[in-house]
Amino acid sequence: MNIPRSYALLVMAVMAACMMMQATATPAAEAVPMRYLTYQNFLQRNSPEHVRCMTMGKDGVLWLGTMNGLCTFDGYDLRPVAPDVIEGIVYCTEIQGDQLLIGCDKGLFSLDMKSGRISKVQGELTGEAICMTEFRGNVYIGSSDGLYVYDSRDEAIRRATNHGETMRDRILSLSGADNYLFVGGMKSIGKYDVRKGTYETIADNIILAGAMLVDGDRLWIGTATNLISVGLADGEITVTGNFPVVKAINRDSAGNLLLGTDAGLYVRGRNGRIDKVSHNASDMNSLAGESVWDIFIDDQDNAWLATERGLSMS
Repeated sequence: MNIPRSYALLVMAVMAACMMMQATATPAAEAVPMRYLTYQNFLQRNSPEHVRCMTMGKDGVLWLGTMNGLCTFDGYDLRPVAPDVIEGIVYCTEIQGDQLLIGCDKGLFSLDMKSGRISKVQGELTGEAICMTEFRGNVYIGSSDGLYVYDSRDEAIRRATNHGETMRDRILSLSGADNYLFVGGMKSIGKYDVRKGTYETIADNIILAGAMLVDGDRLWIGTATNLISVGLADGEITVTGNFPVVKAINRDSAGNLLLGTDAGLYVRGRNGRIDKVSHNASDMNSLAGESVWDIFIDDQDNAWLATERGLSMS
């Protein structure tokens, strides 16, 4: 059977168009940056370590807060630190010079990283130290019963007040910009003017504001159900996507917003596209665990991810 030449040319043109569409579709399907598709994983053998938080000293050693106390990790060995003093859950850590502040379920502790001397910080804090951030020369601490300030000069903690009255809400996340400390709680988000000692609610009906990041002119807030963006200048609130419990937020040098959640890592590109990276039990180079509790970017632009089954580094 003879096929008309015009028909054959039409078929060839359609086939070529399909091939071009497939070629252009391929990059979109692989939109996740390659560095977040494969990982070098640590602390997975025998009994995997559940890492809750981390920070890095000037010597490159990681200080890890875990479900079972404080540890150091130099890339090879995991060493417990003062297990007879700090036991149980370590929620947060903050380095101030040669001092490491450790927030845990028994309050706030201070460790001299040179001498190894460790002691409990005295003051008004009686509950858990859940989150910390250094802001305008002080360290602010979110606790199970309100907001506190740590003064390194006298090494003591006092309550932060609102018009002279204490704030009693459970605080889960903190981030500062200009003269304001943004405070994420169980049901609301507010800003605390550190100069005037006043607090103002900026969003309520929020469920578990567990992670925050001030990023340019916006404040990113991770909750139990989604990602919220607040304009620092106009206060405009935008809800972006649905996520299962956002625990950590950070941004890498390429401008990708990284979200640690109960269902893996989400990567939000500069174009607003969001892609998910999950743990794969059959792939030893996949994300170490399913829940990402903390994200730390070191001076070499390595991204360290704390999970319930060890550390991942990309």
